[in-house]
Amino acid sequence: MRIRSGWATRSGFYMAAIGSAFGLGNLWRFPYVVGTHGGGAFVVIYILCAFCIGLPILIAELMLGKVTQQSAINAISVITHHKKSRWLWAGRLAIVASLLLLAFYGTVSGWVLYFLMQFLMTPLKVESADTTVLFQQLMSNGYLQLALTGAHILIVAFVVSKGVRQGIERWVRFIMPVFFILLLFLMFQSLQLPGSEQALRFMFYPDFNKLTLSTLVEVLGHVFFTLSVGMGAMVAFGSYLQPDISPIRAGVIVCSLDVLISLLAGLLIFPIVFSGSVGVESGYSLLFETVPLLFSRMGMGDYFGIAFFLCLYTTALVASMGLVESSVSNLVDRYRFSRTTASYSIAGLGFILAILPSLSSSFLKDFRINDWDFITAYDTLLINWVLPGTAVGLSLFVGFKLNRSDKWKEFENKYQGDSREIFGVWQFVVRWLAPIVIALALAGELLDFSF
Repeated sequence: MRIRSGWATRSGFYMAAIGSAFGLGNLWRFPYVVGTHGGGAFVVIYILCAFCIGLPILIAELMLGKVTQQSAINAISVITHHKKSRWLWAGRLAIVASLLLLAFYGTVSGWVLYFLMQFLMTPLKVESADTTVLFQQLMSNGYLQLALTGAHILIVAFVVSKGVRQGIERWVRFIMPVFFILLLFLMFQSLQLPGSEQALRFMFYPDFNKLTLSTLVEVLGHVFFTLSVGMGAMVAFGSYLQPDISPIRAGVIVCSLDVLISLLAGLLIFPIVFSGSVGVESGYSLLFETVPLLFSRMGMGDYFGIAFFLCLYTTALVASMGLVESSVSNLVDRYRFSRTTASYSIAGLGFILAILPSLSSSFLKDFRINDWDFITAYDTLLINWVLPGTAVGLSLFVGFKLNRSDKWKEFENKYQGDSREIFGVWQFVVRWLAPIVIALALAGELLDFSF
């Protein structure tokens, strides 16, 4: 089997994997889905699902990549010894998900780039009304959104074309720790605001009466989105793992930090919300309407704003790189494309797919799918349906088709006397528990949608 040129360092892998998960999923999406789904009850179920469902599937995807040294589609072909295996639907769906998510993610990354430019060009002394107007001005300018999205995707293609070591790893090894420290500092600043007590109550006092039939699939979809599960990215990242890096340890570290950063994001955003006039149910504008308010109340707020949006944009780049890498590695492995050709081809396709969400709030604002604009439709259909479906396929494939000895090798001697028990629990989850829970969640979403 061909051995890939892998990550140069463990820290490089961890930072790339965490960067793929950490970023817009945690800081942009987590606060607004918590805000629109009842607060604390959503948070409790999110933490449980992250560790009980998301973590085992994350380990499965990393393991599949490491064992086969291949991307998702080729990995399935290698295990089944058949280029037309019926299991290939899971790998193909993962590629479709990664491309559509690139379009969706690229649009939101363009918003981050816009706010970074605002802080760089002009001092941003704002009140809540100003942040709302600023975001609405961006939403109404379709040409600007399309240009920002295109610029973002082009940068991603350039970095991915350089490969894992020269591109992705070098990019994230230093920026991720800096962003984590900055996030902690801003969270402590936010918790000093008068709305902090109400924010803590909102996040950590669950009201289960606010849950609906669709809550579970909203939670699972968000878990898979923030962990980059179900889109082939973690299979691709796992294929570059060195022999001495355990996918179990890597999965635990990535999942734990992902949950921690989501909670920190909530503790950053909600005190600002409850201290001002921005509504907790503002939706996907929540981050962009609240964080500039915090900077306007801080000494040297403009500089902190530049640092925050620069770091946030960097994590958006890393997550987008993971999405592009998922498709690029399949083209390189399966069809022998050069890495440069594959990177720019996928970027071009991603940009075409991004036209609809980029223009959804301007030129296409009157076009609706079930009363959703295009970006809401991308969000709902991809994260609540496609990612859970792909996660089920990859979970079942690893659970039933990946050689037991290959799986056991990753657990053996890692946890001393508890190895067999931990392996047995993990095997049960990826074979049975995770698929059943996801199926029930999708059924609940369908019933909620119908009624």
